[in-house]
Amino acid sequence: MARILGMGNALMDIITHIQSDATLDRLGLRKGAMHLVDIDTMRLALSLTKDFPRRTMAGGSAANTIRSIARLGVGAGFIGKIGHDRQGELVAQSLTTAGIRPLLHQSRARTGHALALVTPDIERTFATFLGAAGTLNTNDLSPSDFVGFDFFHIEGFIAQNHTLLERALAIAKSAQLHTSIDLGSSTIVDENHGFLRRVLPKYVDIIFANQDEARVFTGKSTDEALKEIAQLCSVAVVKLGPRGAIARRGDETAAAPAIDVPCVDTTGCGDHFNAGFIYGLMHEWPLQQCLHFGCYMGACIIQSVGANMPETL
Repeated sequence: MARILGMGNALMDIITHIQSDATLDRLGLRKGAMHLVDIDTMRLALSLTKDFPRRTMAGGSAANTIRSIARLGVGAGFIGKIGHDRQGELVAQSLTTAGIRPLLHQSRARTGHALALVTPDIERTFATFLGAAGTLNTNDLSPSDFVGFDFFHIEGFIAQNHTLLERALAIAKSAQLHTSIDLGSSTIVDENHGFLRRVLPKYVDIIFANQDEARVFTGKSTDEALKEIAQLCSVAVVKLGPRGAIARRGDETAAAPAIDVPCVDTTGCGDHFNAGFIYGLMHEWPLQQCLHFGCYMGACIIQSVGANMPETL
């Protein structure tokens, strides 16, 4: 069976349900977006939300995808960076418990964490302090770490470090791995547009985007954006939230509806969709079947709080 290596920000997620958008306004956070913040802003955010219900668990976009696909029995590894602290230990433990080979480096900085602020309409807004995760660099990459894997999945948030993202993808391609990327957020796409336009066609086989990311990346409507992205890679996928997802491979286009289940928290939904879709590609399923399974995996995660797959999958 194919094996997958992931790389991304190794973070702890803090899921907090807030009562209104007022907290977001106080912190200057745009609703539904991912914001990188410094330690002072993170401390303020934690202080403002200290009286709200809160759960803490291992997170990180690519790490979520890798943990999810490992639950399906796929051999996996993960490259990231953590601090010398309890949170770093929990990140490492989450990987080993899932049967994932942890290729984790350590930094003097504290382990990063992402605060997910969930409003009553189930929309989530992220304030992310990268900490140690943001110190991952090309010196931490070794071609030997890529040996024995068939797929490589990386998160778009790594595009904040152009050299690191390109080097990781170059190593993966030279090792003949199938490569995939999730664009991460419309902010990331906007801030790194030219770089992504240059690098993705050169190294990436599978591109995942949501509607906003696809629009910012191409400047076009969803269907036209899918066509344009598909010209840059082998498989393009655009996730449509409650309307499911669409994909294009060559001249073939497929669509799948979302699965109607009670929605508690959308954190990690797209990451788990990616896991299901990649799993389908590994098994050479038809494009529409890959989409259906991705939607199923996403539906499994939104029925509970947080980005960790329920035990009863």
